[in-house]
Amino acid sequence: MDTKAPPAQFLYLFSSITTELYAVDALNSLALPNGWVQHFRYEERHLDSDLWHALPDQSDRDATPNSLEHTNAVICFVNQRKRPEPLKGYEVLGVYPLRLGRITRAMKDGGVAHFWFSVEGHILYDPPDDIGVEKHARALEAALGNRTPYQAVYGALGRPYPIAPVGADKAADAFQSTVKVISGQGFRSDATVFAQFHGLKELEKKKTVKAKAPLSVDPGPLLDESGYAIGDGGIYAIDISTYHTEIPNRYYLRDTSIEMLFDPEHFLALGRTHNTIGGRYDRFSFALAVRRHARDEWTAVTVRGTPGVSRADLDETGEKLLVDFRAVDHSTSDQSSCVAEIRHSTVTRHCGGGGGGRIRRSGASGRD
Repeated sequence: MDTKAPPAQFLYLFSSITTELYAVDALNSLALPNGWVQHFRYEERHLDSDLWHALPDQSDRDATPNSLEHTNAVICFVNQRKRPEPLKGYEVLGVYPLRLGRITRAMKDGGVAHFWFSVEGHILYDPPDDIGVEKHARALEAALGNRTPYQAVYGALGRPYPIAPVGADKAADAFQSTVKVISGQGFRSDATVFAQFHGLKELEKKKTVKAKAPLSVDPGPLLDESGYAIGDGGIYAIDISTYHTEIPNRYYLRDTSIEMLFDPEHFLALGRTHNTIGGRYDRFSFALAVRRHARDEWTAVTVRGTPGVSRADLDETGEKLLVDFRAVDHSTSDQSSCVAEIRHSTVTRHCGGGGGGRIRRSGASGRD
């Protein structure tokens, strides 16, 4: 079977608000540093037939050439809601391109397609309002025609995306513009943590206020792994910013913070290990020193959101709080789950949407 995609095509993948996993996938695709690998999966019925037939079977993936790998990708978010009974399916309320990427692996396993991709350039909404949204809607239409979530298609091959991503110097502007247009469109603007991870930076010795450029992401041996190779005795910082269009609602996000977890046998924290989300925007770093070891090892540092509302709060008062939260409007019906369970991971070997992973650290007798 010919599994080659037509030349000069882009692969368009859509994630939605319909489940907690899909919502977190969208937030992580927006948040993670360039080069980080994400994993999306779809049943055959949700993909355009040309894309489905371009995928090799898992059983012969290694033996069958597959030019989908290394294909440029456009990662999009879909705000939608269930149609009222007796109608079936979902009503699409809006489609928002989030990020460009590059396919690292793609295959089908039975009736399910799997796509692994590294996130790359950010997409700018200029201006960050209905006019900017309409520009990208026209760009998607030009690239895909009628193969979009409006026709129940959540993955398709199309023409190159007409709007170029911004450079690294404009990534923060693009991230903030995207937050502005998707706030209230499936993600409640005062009860969702929007974070951007700027990567892992090595701090210069004796100049801890000056950081080098972010380290390159190191692809892992497993399908959905990413991470960094670090050296013994080094000092590193995880650089993070948050941005919201409204001040976080303290009723829903009582003690929400972003925190760092690590193995103290491998790392020493240099300062704080958590940062409370209290305002509309912030930028902060978590600094770590690497303890000296005699051999190469894998270890983990996890950065994750700690929710202000979770299922652990379900006493009499907490239960009412969670019910109120879910009943605000259609665009936030599942938002409590997103806030309660979201895990953004950086400087880790990231496994799926969870908060675990690994770093390869070089010991005194190992590689630098």
